[in-house]
Amino acid sequence: LRLRETGDHRYLMVDKGKGLEVLDLAAWTHQHGDHGHSKIDTPKLTGQKIDVKKAGHVSPNAEHTLVFDDGDGSVDVYHTEHMFEKNAEPEKTVQLPAHHGNAYMLEGGNIVHTIAKDGHAHGVQVIDKNGKKLAANTDCPGTHGAAVAKDNVMTFGCEDGTLLIKDNKITKIKAKEKMARMGNQYGSPDSKYVFSDYKTSEKELAKKVAVVDTEAGTMKVIDMPATYAWRGIDMNDEGQGIVLTQDGKLHIIDLEKGKITTSIKILDAFTEPEDWEKESPTVHAQGHWVYVTDPENKKVHGIELSVGKVQVTGDLPETPNEIDGTLG
Repeated sequence: LRLRETGDHRYLMVDKGKGLEVLDLAAWTHQHGDHGHSKIDTPKLTGQKIDVKKAGHVSPNAEHTLVFDDGDGSVDVYHTEHMFEKNAEPEKTVQLPAHHGNAYMLEGGNIVHTIAKDGHAHGVQVIDKNGKKLAANTDCPGTHGAAVAKDNVMTFGCEDGTLLIKDNKITKIKAKEKMARMGNQYGSPDSKYVFSDYKTSEKELAKKVAVVDTEAGTMKVIDMPATYAWRGIDMNDEGQGIVLTQDGKLHIIDLEKGKITTSIKILDAFTEPEDWEKESPTVHAQGHWVYVTDPENKKVHGIELSVGKVQVTGDLPETPNEIDGTLG
């Protein structure tokens, strides 16, 4: 089972492969000008489902959440605010060729989506509300991973760099290495930086990360002290990069300076399983905290970044795999 963020912090989607089911995290706040009223209930599956032939990405941005069906290439467009109402229906559906793809709403109503080639994603395209093509770029082998940055800017990962989508124009930021897979990307609407993995070997885990400056259209590559896996990277809303390396250390990266500022020992050294679906230590940035799962010991650790150490550890009844949460 996989977890998908929806754009509404109260709700997640549980990806069951051939269907998506709504999980109510049951902690939320109604804002009233200069104050808010917070409420807590019992977390539960609501029973609301979205039927898809083969679950793909659930992608929130610009007050909309787009659900991509890898099985038939359909993209259902929901207004996020109304997505979890009873019998909610999509505002519209965009039909694309079936492939493992992704699509996002941009501010103003345009949509950026992956381009299919032989059943795989190979580049991206921007279309307007009526489906008219505004821009396209296919110089992106192995297209995977996307991030939203400040000022309605997005990036999509390639196997040799990244595509930058800005003002309905798409430009390639090419990596220096022949292979530099940037298939897991993280951003924030409050930051001009996008944080990404940077895998230079097909057989070995990554030991580099990349910081994309979306305003300048440049990329900086940072060497990590040890290897890490795709579950061990994230970015918080404060614009810090988070990496858990296989030696069990959590590294905090200042994206503006492009440097590691803090390293915290969290776990014993671990080996990444060959099967990507198997449980592996995973990081989740949330507010000024970072949570790290510990599958070996059925625990989860909470690290407060301002303190720089584990502040709380919880025992779990089952072995953890994916992790997500809400600020309530």
